Parts: sequence; structure tokens; C-alpha cells
Amino acid sequence: MDQLTWTPPSVEINGKAYQLRRLGIMDVLALGRIYASCQARQALQIHTLFKGEEVSVNMLGATLIGALPFEGDAIIKFLSSLIGVEAEDFKDPNKFPLGAELAIIGKLIEHEDVLAFFERVREIARSPAFARLTSSQKKSTGSKGKRDGQTPKS
Repeated sequence: MDQLTWTPPSVEINGKAYQLRRLGIMDVLALGRIYASCQARQALQIHTLFKGEEVSVNMLGATLIGALPFEGDAIIKFLSSLIGVEAEDFKDPNKFPLGAELAIIGKLIEHEDVLAFFERVREIARSPAFARLTSSQKKSTGSKGKRDGQTPKS
């Protein structure tokens, strides 16, 4: 993506337009921490992230919305940084009324950087090398002879 031709998405909140900034590796790390924290709480299932065709930008939006009750402060920090405002200002409902977070998430999933990132993730998820990494290496074998069938409890 050429820096000179990149146009940032913009979102209007409470009558004011905000441009979303470029995204980079630090954003992936921040979102990864949010996702991992929620997955540890079993609010989200990490295995759904890498199912080939299911990997989508919609998953990012659903993840952020689903993570709000668990990682609200981290999400506020992330979303406010996207539009270049302080997290404390973002918490002010007179400046950012209810629904502002959803408007930003909606624009985030349309962001050119996010679309490019998820296309690369889909490519990796479809690769034979990734399939080998995520599949079980050893097949389970059945019991034979006297050990066939139900075993007695100890």
C-alpha cells in the first residue's frame, strides 16, 4: 500500500469528523492482548480465528464488541488512539455518546490496513504448512485384545 495514495477512513461522532490513523504491529499486539485476555476468560474461542474462510474483519468487530465487558479500559485506550483523542476524553458521554465505540469499530473493520492484514491471515490459514502445524501429528489407535471395550474403574 502506497503511503501517498492512502486515504484514512473517517467517522463522524457527535457532529465532529475523526480520521482513523494508520495501523501497525503495535495495534496487532494490543488487540492480541485483548483477545487473549478474553479467551482466557472463555469469553471468546481462539480456535475460531484460524478456520480458513472464517477469518474475517467481521470477526475483529465481533471480538471487540464481545470483549467490552472484560477489557473495557484496553478497548477505550485502543479506540481513542485510533481517532487521536485522550482515553479520558473518550469516556465523556457529552463528547462520545453511547454508540461512538460502535461507529469507530464499524470504520475499523473497513480500514484498508485491517483488510490487508486479514487477507494475509487468510492466506496463512489456507496454507498446507499451517494445516500441518495445527493438525494432530499422531492418530489415536483403538484398543486390542483384552483391552478392547470399556475399562474397569479403579
